[in-house]
Amino acid sequence: MKTRLGWPTWIGVVAEDLEAQRRFYREVLGLEETAHGEGWVQFGVGGRMFEVIARTGDPNTRLDGTKLASPSRTSMPLGTSSPKPASMP
Repeated sequence: MKTRLGWPTWIGVVAEDLEAQRRFYREVLGLEETAHGEGWVQFGVGGRMFEVIARTGDPNTRLDGTKLASPSRTSMPLGTSSPKPASMP
């Protein structure tokens, strides 16, 4: 199975169980693990980067430990949608 990933060149997801996700992407989907560290693993997909990051405690805390703005101030109201993005070359 050939996996094709275009723009963007990096995608990251947060996982509750990093090791289970690592096995899934490597063994089930056949992605090549290209790097890893404490709390993250990276896969190569057609010259692009796909990264799985372990969830850490508070979902409103960035990886560097700083707090995000209150979700009530940054989230869109239920039932609304964001504007269509500009076309990318």
